[in-house]
Amino acid sequence: MATVSEILDNVINLSVGINDVDTEEKGKFLKYLNMACHELYRLTAPLDDNLSVTHLANGFDETTGIELYDTDERRISILNVRNVRTNRIIFERVPYLFLQEKKFLNESYRPIYCVQNNVITIYSNLAKPYDVFIGYVPDFIDLQEESIGSFPHTTIPFRPSFQNLLVYGTLYYVYQDMDGFKSSIKESIAVDEWTKGKMRYSNYLLNTWPLAHPLTGDRV
Repeated sequence: MATVSEILDNVINLSVGINDVDTEEKGKFLKYLNMACHELYRLTAPLDDNLSVTHLANGFDETTGIELYDTDERRISILNVRNVRTNRIIFERVPYLFLQEKKFLNESYRPIYCVQNNVITIYSNLAKPYDVFIGYVPDFIDLQEESIGSFPHTTIPFRPSFQNLLVYGTLYYVYQDMDGFKSSIKESIAVDEWTKGKMRYSNYLLNTWPLAHPLTGDRV
């Protein structure tokens, strides 16, 4: 399993050379690493069962929306909600305006939910209160090196065998933005490896997808 520092060192060595970069400049490369991570995470995280998290709201009465917080009481940004259910009923995801219209008209309706601004809103004809189970994928949190930041996030959220792909993803963004480092050969290699690597990773995760039901997240 790679570390943030190892990936950055590989990127710098392949682009400008490790001896030509100081701490401040290394921070710029960290920015490009996070750009690559955001792209790869949004493409692959919804397919990766390892990144799914669960939340149980006990005694939920639908009077408010559900916001998610981590153990330090920081609000969690949601990338994807995989399923919302009780022990017997699966909720259907619908557009925000559709759900709000049903609530406004006070129409009896089958269990539905929507997600907007990291708030999960639920509406149903179920007897209240009830317990509701939520399976979701949190959004990506920018990586930091261990020595940077008050609460550095250093865990790379990708399968270990594909983490080296981030070297080429970072180089891709470096060559796109930093003209002085451009090399037609190096840039071509980075683009090719990044493009094909993303496809390989997605296909790998898709091949493991049958382990979980695509709508409910339940094992089959």
